[in-house]
Amino acid sequence: MHHEGGTDQKVPPATYLTVSSSLLICENGGVEFKIFLREKMQRTFFVTFLLFVLLNGINSPLQATGAAPAPGVNGSIRGWGNQVTPNEELTDIVAIAAGDAHSLALKTDGSIVGWGRDHYSQANPPAGNDYVAIAAGRYHSLVLKTDGSAFGWGRDDYGEASPPAGNDYVAVAADGLHSLALKTDGSIVGWGYDYYGQASTPAGNDYVAIAAGVGYSLALKTDGSIVGWGSNRHGQASPPAGNDYVAIAAGVSHSLALKTDGSIVGWGLDIHGMASPPAGNDYVAIAAGRLHNLALKTDGSIVGWGYDGYGVASPPAGNDYVAIAASVSHSLALKTDGSIVGWGRDDYGVASPPAGNDYVAIAAGRHHNLAIKKNTAHPVNA
Repeated sequence: MHHEGGTDQKVPPATYLTVSSSLLICENGGVEFKIFLREKMQRTFFVTFLLFVLLNGINSPLQATGAAPAPGVNGSIRGWGNQVTPNEELTDIVAIAAGDAHSLALKTDGSIVGWGRDHYSQANPPAGNDYVAIAAGRYHSLVLKTDGSAFGWGRDDYGEASPPAGNDYVAVAADGLHSLALKTDGSIVGWGYDYYGQASTPAGNDYVAIAAGVGYSLALKTDGSIVGWGSNRHGQASPPAGNDYVAIAAGVSHSLALKTDGSIVGWGLDIHGMASPPAGNDYVAIAAGRLHNLALKTDGSIVGWGYDGYGVASPPAGNDYVAIAASVSHSLALKTDGSIVGWGRDDYGVASPPAGNDYVAIAAGRHHNLAIKKNTAHPVNA
């Protein structure tokens, strides 16, 4: 299986604000998802998942794109599960990225630190302080620089860590063996492993968001329509017609989209009902896991559907949630009071988040998670 993840940086030209986040990137049964929102929506969306999503304070509207720095989000980092302990106490963090077994953090000075599994040097970022966004794949990593160029390191068997030259990139996404980037003119480029055509992006310059699934990809266009390419065995790369979509999420073999009216549609593999979302038009965020999904409602409650082993698709009651994250077999949610709750399979304690109510962002990996804390007088070591 193949996998992906990603982040994005600058706001693309036009009236849309692109927000991205990815879950897990994992070849051996892993999962991955992406969600993107358009600023034109009348609702305030609170989104944060796996690989990174930043909030400008607990109850603020989405303000930053992907793993780019966000004013108000500047604190220490906390991790739990497996492969989460950096070699130094980390403070002044503005973005986090959780790969399969390695992690990255972007600091306020524009530098990057990495830790965790490093057999391809994927956790050894380059020096410098001109970085604005980070993306962690399975065995490789990507960054976006202030000049709009992209850079990669780690495993590069298929060129997945070697982005094309140029300084007009505004978003990057790192999968296991291929990568994607969104450009200032609204076009998309891909590189790396291309067996299913997942790195052969469609023509056009009217894209505002990209979502990388396992062996396939999705893109949201300025007119609100969706296009897909790559592996399509279960129809996961064949989105429904229409131009009223505002968010997309790509799982392993199924896909989701959020519509302007607040309803959700799904397509692709549906063996556990994961491509059959619940009815309703009061949803504001979606998260696609491996075989289950989560959705955040306007009243702050969460619903889940699909495979429910270990209770992974059975979120706790309550209407005080502001962000959701769906991993392979566990889920996370961020609450209005800044605390985190977890449920599902608890290997390595991944579904047992630390106590505290000063968290502002969460990222969920397969066997580890990350969270950003508000700046305090006594930062917490991850």
